Amino acid sequence: ERMGTRSRRHAESSESYSLPVMEWLTIALACMLCVALVFFFSGCWDARDIDNTGFVMGMGVDESDDGRITVWVQMALPSSAPEAEGGFPSWLGSATGSTIMEAMSVLKAKSAKTLFRGHVRVLVIGETIARGDLRPILDFMARDSQFRYNSWVVVTSDPVSKVFEVEAEQQSMASAYINDLMRHATLSSIAPQSRFRDLMSTWEEPGDQPILARVGLVKAESPEEGGGQGQKQGSTEGQGVEEGDGQGKPAEDDLAIGGCAALHGDSMVGWLTPVETAMVLMARNKLKEYSFIHEVAGRDGGRVGVQVLHSRAELKLPPRGEMTGTSLPGAEVRIKVTGRVYIREVTSEEQFVALEATRDLNRGLSEQIEREMKSLIEAAQTRLGSDILGIGEAVRRQVAYETWERELAPRWHDLFKTLRIVPEVNLRVERQGTTMTSPRPRA
Repeated sequence: ERMGTRSRRHAESSESYSLPVMEWLTIALACMLCVALVFFFSGCWDARDIDNTGFVMGMGVDESDDGRITVWVQMALPSSAPEAEGGFPSWLGSATGSTIMEAMSVLKAKSAKTLFRGHVRVLVIGETIARGDLRPILDFMARDSQFRYNSWVVVTSDPVSKVFEVEAEQQSMASAYINDLMRHATLSSIAPQSRFRDLMSTWEEPGDQPILARVGLVKAESPEEGGGQGQKQGSTEGQGVEEGDGQGKPAEDDLAIGGCAALHGDSMVGWLTPVETAMVLMARNKLKEYSFIHEVAGRDGGRVGVQVLHSRAELKLPPRGEMTGTSLPGAEVRIKVTGRVYIREVTSEEQFVALEATRDLNRGLSEQIEREMKSLIEAAQTRLGSDILGIGEAVRRQVAYETWERELAPRWHDLFKTLRIVPEVNLRVERQGTTMTSPRPRA
């Protein structure tokens, strides 16, 4: 019995010591198996050979002369040479088809590299197809898994091919140049924030209409002509570019961002100037900053350069019970705008140090913005016929779903034109810079 007891105790002690060893062996075998799997199944399953991949930086779409769709792609070409020596090499290709997909298939056959659209910075849409139907463009881009939603979407009245052929001194590739111009234009509010995601989000709001930034060709003035580097002549009104300077020297094209294209439904209905664009952004609480010149009234006259950095707009709609299909036509809608103004420049005898002079300046600035906003409202209701102010979306959020869907939404295009939209602007000068008065020499 004693021997049996000792044997059982020895077996139990052996199991207690051997159990951790078995666990460690199991863990070690599992780790070895994982390491083996890493070696067997490692690698990038979706890897792309950079030598055979063409990175598309810009895309363009417009309607051809025969009514089909033409697509342009600007592709960056890898090069071992420094960019400062020969610029950023690129390839511009185009193809035409009955649909965008068909045109892209033709482009793939033309290109020696695989077209990768994961780095597209800008989508340029021609005015012809923009005034027709934008749905085919949005459908193709939204379904494309490579296309980036933060790409800029701009509209041009100039030939799309000419826009992509511009080689500026600051940036040799037009796609990258437009990307840089858009970032600065949106900060100064001369163009809207028109990325693809902004277009899609506004497009899906039934009571709102999107606006897209405008890019156009202008004549670049060389430093030898006295304009200095970076100065431009012309405008973005689509008037074209001069062919030369009268001495046999061809004029070089440059690009400019300013104003926007107003949409209604699935098509473009007209253009807005940079000032009208800033007023739209101010009314929709999307204004980042806005600089303008104010003519000082009075005997001395002069000018004041100011900058609006903080503004807030509030829509005053009719009571909820009056926002119906029968009572809303002809109703009054007020846009109350308040803002703070910084003085950046004074070329006037009046230095606006006295309290009364500052009040007069506040009144004059407010009246000027009111006039510009009234001009925008008239253009939106008559010339464009599009609710670019977003009043319909504000109404939709206030009324019942059935009221909007049955009474207002089907007729909103006509109801918007009947509204009495009244702007009320109250701007206040808050800062005058680091000096209260302009420096003057002593007599």
